[in-house]
Amino acid sequence: MSSGGKIVQIEVINTSDLEGTQWKGEQILVIYEKEHSELNVENQKLVAKPETWDMVAETYNIAIEDGEAQLADNIEKILKSKGLDKGGSLVEMGCGSGHLSACLAKKGYKVTLVDFSSVALEKAKQTFEKYGLTGEFILGDLFKLSESVPECDFAWNSGVMEHFGDEEIIILMENIRKYAKKGVLYLVPNSNSIAYLLMRARLMADDKWIYGKEYLRRDYKEILSELGYRVVEKSYISTATVSAYQMWKAEREQGNISELYKELAEEKMLPVEEGYLIGYFASEHEKDMEVKKEYIGTALQDTRLFDLVACKIGYKELQLHVEELQLHVEELQLHVEELQEELSIAKDTIQQKNTYIMQTQNMCSEFSRKKLMRINHFIQRVKGQLIYGNKKDRREFKEWLFKRVIRKTGYSAVKCNRLLPRGSQYYCRRQTHNSHHLK
Repeated sequence: MSSGGKIVQIEVINTSDLEGTQWKGEQILVIYEKEHSELNVENQKLVAKPETWDMVAETYNIAIEDGEAQLADNIEKILKSKGLDKGGSLVEMGCGSGHLSACLAKKGYKVTLVDFSSVALEKAKQTFEKYGLTGEFILGDLFKLSESVPECDFAWNSGVMEHFGDEEIIILMENIRKYAKKGVLYLVPNSNSIAYLLMRARLMADDKWIYGKEYLRRDYKEILSELGYRVVEKSYISTATVSAYQMWKAEREQGNISELYKELAEEKMLPVEEGYLIGYFASEHEKDMEVKKEYIGTALQDTRLFDLVACKIGYKELQLHVEELQLHVEELQLHVEELQEELSIAKDTIQQKNTYIMQTQNMCSEFSRKKLMRINHFIQRVKGQLIYGNKKDRREFKEWLFKRVIRKTGYSAVKCNRLLPRGSQYYCRRQTHNSHHLK
């Protein structure tokens, strides 16, 4: 079965009302067109591109993390169980960050690192320099390995083989086998690991998956057996720190489930099948056995179905997010309308206050004008009657002045005022106590 082909239509359909179908509800309709073509390793559509992994390599740290050290401990246990102690030679076919080979070099193994990403290889060199380790670094494509790659006791890799389809993996494993004296070891993601599947679905749903195509291959034993390996052993590798990290990513980097998961994994309370990685060790290769050129598996279909479901999850979450944004927009619109109403009321209030201020200003202005006219009138009478006038004028001025005083303050305030002219209707003669007594 060829892994080539293309998807021509993807659609979410509702089969609730359809007759003759067992599956009810929302389903994914995928129309896939198969392509018939011979495998060509030179065709960059069928193999990983260095540019993709150069980009991924930019995210690598130089320091070795705890989860990587735990994984290296598990690899050492497998190697020792196969009789390879420190001093043995290892070649990592697709080294990535090089952290695992660095951990094995710390344990005393002679290591060679091969990768087709120059950025990844440079990061690996920096890690070795940081920890004062030695190793051989080779830039090369696993499909076209050069003679510079040495033959070692074991050829191995971690997180590499899952990136190749059913046709490519046959060629790749055949190439790697040529550089292994005693056997090969492949560490691949466990397609039954809940932590791995949750992390993968979350990153895909959020469009943050940067690791290229990873095939959900259920078992590699059949492939290795068909390639001529008489001994094929499968072992689950549980690393609590790595699995807890995957749960943490699945929770969008928040929540406490990852800590609970880590504690259960460290206490060996989770099944071994839940481990993040599966190790496949193969040895005793039958050189004269005829190797099948084509492997038939379900990895491609399983992977596509999983990816489509992850995309569906992302689509639904995006729809919910859009609905939340729409509700938020409606709330903002109501708030804007309330603010506009308050603004209108405030404008009316300001207009009323402005009108009142203008009226007050006009009143003050009018009052000021009247007051000035009165003051000016008073000054003119003082000049014309009191200063320059004759006796009659002065008398009239005094009577006029005291009339105004009486109008303002009352008669009692001026009735005995000595300033009033004698004979005035307001004049009262000052009478003593004695004269009052004689009357």
